[in-house]
Amino acid sequence: MKKFKVFISHLEKLASEVYRTLGDGFSEPLYQKALAFELRENEIDYLRETNVELFYKDQMISLGEIDFYFPAQKNKFFSLSKPVILETKYLAKLNDSARSQLRQYLMSTKKNKTKAINQLEYGVLLNWQNSAEYGDARTSPEDPIQIELWQYIEKSNEFKRLYKS
Repeated sequence: MKKFKVFISHLEKLASEVYRTLGDGFSEPLYQKALAFELRENEIDYLRETNVELFYKDQMISLGEIDFYFPAQKNKFFSLSKPVILETKYLAKLNDSARSQLRQYLMSTKKNKTKAINQLEYGVLLNWQNSAEYGDARTSPEDPIQIELWQYIEKSNEFKRLYKS
């Protein structure tokens, strides 16, 4: 986790800026586009909406779309020694469906022949928490940004959470 602490902290800062500026109520793609703007402004290398093949055993069965791919990099904010993927959500709370999607991506990238993709073992879930409605009341979360860092270990088929905000 230590090697990702500064990266996650900076990511949280940028995601918070997006939420502060846009506020609640937009669709996930709009938050993604605003985050992409912030990443470009901060000169952070990334790829957005990258297709990845999803596998059953060794057979490609579908395509998935990774929201953001960060290659190993050094910039003025952080240093990444390994690539990381980021899946963004706009939910009341992160759920097992979002975690399952991230796990599928990390498992399938290992079967990909492209070195930039098949070396992935870390993924981040970032959620801009939407306000919840209960009858006539609308409640906003105290901290609208949720972040989880996950690692997929192919050898043991283990998917473990390393960090949760």
